[in-house]
Amino acid sequence: MPLRRVGPAAIGAAVPVPVSPESGAKDVAAPPALRLAQSDDGALVSPQPLGVPVADASDPRWILAVRTGELLQGTLLTPESRRRLAHLGRLLDLSSFDTNLIIAIVQDQARRGYAPAACAAAGERQLAFVPGPQPRVGKGRRLVIVAGFLGALFAVEALMLRWFF
Repeated sequence: MPLRRVGPAAIGAAVPVPVSPESGAKDVAAPPALRLAQSDDGALVSPQPLGVPVADASDPRWILAVRTGELLQGTLLTPESRRRLAHLGRLLDLSSFDTNLIIAIVQDQARRGYAPAACAAAGERQLAFVPGPQPRVGKGRRLVIVAGFLGALFAVEALMLRWFF
């Protein structure tokens, strides 16, 4: 069913428009990104939860946020500190975007007046909206390739030694 905007009060909202038989248009399903669930009171809601709260102190998002708070100098980070935090984010399997988002959340809390040590706790609700770590694809594959290369190297060396002696 096609959608159309309704009035200035509903900016951003869309309602289904019935398709008339004479228009020749067919009912078209909305793309998956636009589908929303409908709650009991008729409001449109997202079908999936919007955030996963920080579970414990070993959560990579929390570790990066606490480390960022430790490296803050007032509300700023030095370029070297930001590089170190970006490296830590990679080690924790966070994307570079998510790493920078966590840094921005902690810096925002510092700008709001929280002490640097308390910025991670103050931004905990916002950290819930940052996706958790995504394991790197190919990390194990690289190990298999290196092991195969070394095995082939040893096999060639053994053949060479046998051939010469």
